[in-house]
Amino acid sequence: MNHSLQVNASVLELVRLRFDAFAYGAVALMLLWQSACGEETLFKVQGVHEEMTAQRPWLHSASALRGGLFLEEPSACKRQTVAMAGGHLHLITENYRGFELSAILYAMASSDPIEEAMSYLMEPDRQAYVQLSEAALGYRHDGFRVLIGRQTFDTPFIDSDDWVMMPNAFSAVSLWAHTGEQWRWRAGYVHDSAGSGNGVATQRFIPVAETFAASGDRGGALYAGVRYGVHEESMSSLWAYRFVDIADLLYAEHKARFDVAGLEGSVAIQASTFGSSGKALAHAQEGSVVGGALRMGLGAALSVHAALNRSFEHGAFGYIGGSPYLTSMEVVAIDAVEGEALAYNTAVVWASELAQGWSAEALLGYGRFAGVATKAQIDEIDLMVSLGHQEAWDVMAVAARVEDAAEDAASYHARMVMNYHFWAQ
Repeated sequence: MNHSLQVNASVLELVRLRFDAFAYGAVALMLLWQSACGEETLFKVQGVHEEMTAQRPWLHSASALRGGLFLEEPSACKRQTVAMAGGHLHLITENYRGFELSAILYAMASSDPIEEAMSYLMEPDRQAYVQLSEAALGYRHDGFRVLIGRQTFDTPFIDSDDWVMMPNAFSAVSLWAHTGEQWRWRAGYVHDSAGSGNGVATQRFIPVAETFAASGDRGGALYAGVRYGVHEESMSSLWAYRFVDIADLLYAEHKARFDVAGLEGSVAIQASTFGSSGKALAHAQEGSVVGGALRMGLGAALSVHAALNRSFEHGAFGYIGGSPYLTSMEVVAIDAVEGEALAYNTAVVWASELAQGWSAEALLGYGRFAGVATKAQIDEIDLMVSLGHQEAWDVMAVAARVEDAAEDAASYHARMVMNYHFWAQ
């Protein structure tokens, strides 16, 4: 397939060509900001999308007020801009003999009825909703924890992914355990989900089968994972998923830190494979994805990153919430291209701790997603700026331009979300 770009005199085209030359020469390169985080963040080799949606560690241990501005322009003749306001209250009981109850109540309202292009915010034609996104009973003992009910959590293919007005929430049973200093174990069952990741209705809990557009009244998803090397120079993890009557999926990743001639960085590799496991999908499918990453700092506050993914056979498997693939951008991930695909991205990230508890970060990134045997080609440019003050409040603004060569069309997407955190428990 011809991946060449038509060169013109614009600065944007020149920058994109430079990105192309760099990305094709990189098997994997991914860098995240360094000065604002500790050494443990060297293991956070992740996609651009995750970099621009990284949850503050206190976000769901405190109540919060949240406001947002969103713009979607899917075509030159169609645009919607809405303002939203809301927040959540987080309540948790005192631990009693290992048991505790927790609840999170979300309320959101928009300035205008939501159109189809913004259905990730709430169902079209609605302007407000209230949701009990967490209502769970938990138990802790030594290194073991179990949580039953509505909840939020993160795994590679089922993820809360808090990037707009409300994170994805799940009706689930979750188990955590650790043995010694190095081993971490996870397992659980998810029946349904609410939030932008379910692809149907943000404010309603939708069965897993409906999220994947599978037929029939099917079961949910089972998962199990193990991670080794939490605080050492390398870390490996292995995850298995069974989306009941839909597909079985296996995912593995390895991350390692290195220091060569005083130059510090980290590398990562990832691989996943899936196959149909029932009749819920219209056609039998199987596929796999491999990828890699490398990241290094360019100084006290500057870093660059890039990543490469290659999918085979029927392409990349979907997910609920944030994409696990290293090449994921604000809008597009490799699963957007049917069949075998090649995806890569590059970005420059600046992050710094400022005076009196302030921190700031900025990102400029470019990604391409192309079919191997088809003419499919999608290019995306992202710009992100964020500012925060300790654990009190933060604001993030993101703008993205997506160009689909097959459709000969470009779309624009923008969001700005601000959080004020209070009443930490």
